[in-house]
Amino acid sequence: MKSKYLEISDIRSLQIEVTSRCNLMCPQCARVHDGKLNPLLSLSELTPEDYDKIFFEEKIPSLQEVLFNGNFGDPVISKHIDYAIEILLQKGIAIKIFTNGSLRKASWWKNLGQLFANTKNEIVFSIDGLKDTNFIYRVNSKWDKIMENVSAYLSSGAKARWDFLIFKHNEHQVEEAKTLAKKMGFKTFLKKKTKRFVTEEKNLNVKFEPIYNKKGQFIKNLDKTSNSKKDVFEIILKKYGSFENYINKTPIHCKYKKDMKGLYIDFMSCVWPCCWLGFERYMPIKSKGKRQLNLLIEKYGKNFNSLRHLSLSEILSHDWFNKQLVESWKNKTTDENFKFFTCGKFCGKEYEKTSGPNYKNSEKIDLN
Repeated sequence: MKSKYLEISDIRSLQIEVTSRCNLMCPQCARVHDGKLNPLLSLSELTPEDYDKIFFEEKIPSLQEVLFNGNFGDPVISKHIDYAIEILLQKGIAIKIFTNGSLRKASWWKNLGQLFANTKNEIVFSIDGLKDTNFIYRVNSKWDKIMENVSAYLSSGAKARWDFLIFKHNEHQVEEAKTLAKKMGFKTFLKKKTKRFVTEEKNLNVKFEPIYNKKGQFIKNLDKTSNSKKDVFEIILKKYGSFENYINKTPIHCKYKKDMKGLYIDFMSCVWPCCWLGFERYMPIKSKGKRQLNLLIEKYGKNFNSLRHLSLSEILSHDWFNKQLVESWKNKTTDENFKFFTCGKFCGKEYEKTSGPNYKNSEKIDLN
């Protein structure tokens, strides 16, 4: 196994979180804490200078796709997103934008659809239900506005995917939503199951999560998804005695290194191996993953992976990217060069924490 994480010549994809801003307050989103904005999260976004540094300072010869999404913000809210799109269109690099669909005017979406028509570029609309349910999790969203924007974009025939996150309150609408998606012109429909109720501190016995409105007032309890496969988590606990024992022993199949051949760049232009490691930096809750990341930053300094201070080559040549990260996957969480709890949680062999088109927690349906 190579010790180096990635060479610049290896990179096929970049996941870029262009902003930490969003118009919604989804209760399980990392930008929300107890119904309010995460107090450790600064509201910021990438600048044109950041994009110039990423795409022009050094050549990334095999770059094929850029995904605009991440942990905290909706990319469409960024005032510089058009600049980034323009660069990638000129370079012929495929674009995939993830959004809740309720931002911008319909005219903006229609124009984007015309730019994306007959290309590999794609919009992924995260819509978790129908008119009477989507707002329950997507707090502050407006159904009519979403439908207006989606229709404007799809009118050109441009490519789009509908992502449906399944909860107890919307599971009965999956088939109806899929039918609507096909009627509107979506190319694919993704059924996603959530394990966000499970952390290293609590297990699936936690049945509810509170939902608050934009004023911070309690609305109701979010019932956990009935599709969370409690049995898988309980089997792991029974087999290993604890989730940390599982993390210590599980082989790591790094999704970004091995499958995506990619990196994650956050809204402060810091480079991380993946979005899961990067988000721990801004989380207000205490966790093993956050404690480990704090140790890493204390050791190397807050700018060791910053594109505003270093080149991409310099960052990837850093000892952590160049050697220690990959070697840590053979270690335990308590070793000096510790295995990251986050690595085991998201890329361990027996437990699928995340959801997406290629993961066990999801089902992608072709609507053509």
